[in-house]
Amino acid sequence: MQAVAASDVLTAAVVIEPDPVPAQDAVSYLRMSTPPGLGQDRWGPLAEHLRQQPKCPAATALASPLMVALTRSVYATGEADPAELTDSERFPDTPSIERHLLGALVPVLVSRAARQAPTVSSSRPVHRWKPEQAQRWLTCLAQQLHRQNTYELAWWRLYQTLPALANTWPRACLVAAGAAVLALVGEAAATLAVAGQWAPGESFDFAGRARVAADTALTVVPMSLVLVVLAAALARRARPALSAVCLGVIVGILAGILAGLDALIYGAPAAQVLPWVYTDMPLPAFAYSVVLFCVGLPYPPKAPQRATLRAGGRRLLRSLAIAPLLAIAFSLLIGGLISIDSLLNPEDTRMGVFYRPAYLQGLVLGIVPGFGLAVLRWARAPLADDDSATPATTLRGDRHLSLLLGGYAALTFVIFFVGASHSPYRTGESVEGILSALWAWAETMAYVPALSGLLLGLLATSWLYYTVARTWLALRGRLPFRLQAFLYDAHHLGILRQAGPAYQFRHALLQDHLATFSAPPTPGSAKV
Repeated sequence: MQAVAASDVLTAAVVIEPDPVPAQDAVSYLRMSTPPGLGQDRWGPLAEHLRQQPKCPAATALASPLMVALTRSVYATGEADPAELTDSERFPDTPSIERHLLGALVPVLVSRAARQAPTVSSSRPVHRWKPEQAQRWLTCLAQQLHRQNTYELAWWRLYQTLPALANTWPRACLVAAGAAVLALVGEAAATLAVAGQWAPGESFDFAGRARVAADTALTVVPMSLVLVVLAAALARRARPALSAVCLGVIVGILAGILAGLDALIYGAPAAQVLPWVYTDMPLPAFAYSVVLFCVGLPYPPKAPQRATLRAGGRRLLRSLAIAPLLAIAFSLLIGGLISIDSLLNPEDTRMGVFYRPAYLQGLVLGIVPGFGLAVLRWARAPLADDDSATPATTLRGDRHLSLLLGGYAALTFVIFFVGASHSPYRTGESVEGILSALWAWAETMAYVPALSGLLLGLLATSWLYYTVARTWLALRGRLPFRLQAFLYDAHHLGILRQAGPAYQFRHALLQDHLATFSAPPTPGSAKV
């Protein structure tokens, strides 16, 4: 690809076309390809038919090297009798023979592999699959590629087969539903943690905790919708980092507005709500901007990514410069919020306009997200453009990066929303006091921010979309649960070929046949 990009317009090229295969040469090759135990004389009736009728459909079909290879795969080592190709009623023309060979290829190869002992060698599959299941799954894949007008089976594009993931608004609704479920799970875990610390004999307000859980779930729904819809619009722009920061600011403003509406619903005076809205906006805006700047927009990437430790020392030094800047910015944010709170509540004399522990708290808590942001931006790399990239390695690399980004987003949200949302006068003026207070708060309050951050980090990589699509298609019986193992085996059986990090059907005619002439896959369970 690099050589093509660097070269001029192609003005001439050498084209190689195969000559037609003589009928007797084809039969001689097929005889030599037949194991001695099966008997090479089984090709006699076909050879005699080709000699007597050199213009018959079988002779025309076997003039193609591809059809000779398919005939060898179907008949040379199988139990089927090649004499059936001489049946003029069953095969009145050449296309009927081609369709027969293409349709018989997958069941014959899979059945033959199922009779052999499992092995991890490069010539045999590791698992055993049922021929009818393999035919149905490969038909489903061929039909999907046919609808996408491509011959490349890339695992990171599997989500495009599901409208709920491929289209923006259905994907936004799906993410919003998932975020609401995670919020309820987080609040339930927090309720259990708080109830466990309750003094024996005292009544616990489960109704109040249920109301809090419902409020949290209802709050994350519009925020998730805005995140996904705007991310789809901003993903087409040339500056993803700037788009991520802008999206974080928009989400922060929305969070402040939702907090104000929630306060009004529960009877707070309108005069007090507006200051709350102003003070509730900066923290989520800063948190979402930092996380989105690191993990990227919650939008399906065009290609998988990976984490590498070979990005270069100079790039690492440039990335590490972000860590102190982020810590200072967070310190100024926390200190500024405390100053605003002191100005709005002059009767509270515990903290002045310039309260030094607030800035210390922001500086200490901002170190970890800053350092993590620097390391991830240094180690994150696109798909490797070399021969070492395979479907398995790219999927594994993207999965590892997904978990790293999700863990970073979860930790950052916990630090920002749990640590920064508490008044610094409760932490003391020492670093040890700040960390102790953060740990104590996190025991009961970290669940919802952590789960929200984890989801946001996973939404920025290909692995989550692939996993959801693969699971849904497997539940409907259209693909196996162990999809990569099945594709690996299909590759080693000669049904698929590997083209870098993607697969392709060994022959374009095979994909076209499965997509056009095979019956649609029947729904149902197909777990192997």
